[in-house]
Amino acid sequence: MLSGACGFDCQFSGTTAVFGVLTGRNSVLLGNVGDSRAVVGRADANGQMTGVDLTEDDKPTDAPERARIESSGGRVAQMEYDPGDFDGPFRVFLREANIPGLAMSRSLGDGLAESVGVITDPTCSEYYIRPEDKFLLFASDGLWEVFTSDEACKWAEAYFKDREKMAKMPCTQALAEEAQRRWTRMDEDCVVDDTTVLIVRIRS
Repeated sequence: MLSGACGFDCQFSGTTAVFGVLTGRNSVLLGNVGDSRAVVGRADANGQMTGVDLTEDDKPTDAPERARIESSGGRVAQMEYDPGDFDGPFRVFLREANIPGLAMSRSLGDGLAESVGVITDPTCSEYYIRPEDKFLLFASDGLWEVFTSDEACKWAEAYFKDREKMAKMPCTQALAEEAQRRWTRMDEDCVVDDTTVLIVRIRS
């Protein structure tokens, strides 16, 4: 679809997405494709920050997703680096070849994966904002590979309270840079995944 519309070859490349639309009824309409994620930062009964997922990552191991992929001629398996040596997340492959190796069941682009059941349809929901909710956090998987949802919300809340840090750099940029540092600490030679962060603070 993207290849035909834009003239780009998207057979082996694509992206994920997450979005939120604030309504006039104290709610947010949510949608995600792939493993970008929306989270709400919520204060618990003791006033401590917690992170609560508002969307679910689209993984090929989920039963309905796996059934659709396999019925479309795809295969869900871990990467086999050597005979019998399987490692890493479960990915989507062609039935008879170890391509494309996409680690999600829905995406935008990825034409080859689309031919074996990976779809572009977003998973949508509506969330009603609670009095104890402090902010909404939207991010790509470059963040979620190195932060849990709860950890990211606690990190952001602590940053918001530090006026000196806030005066120097927005929380979103600081959080993305911290994710980058965590990637490089895992492996100096690793490729750092794209990281996009958006935070919407909720007025009490």
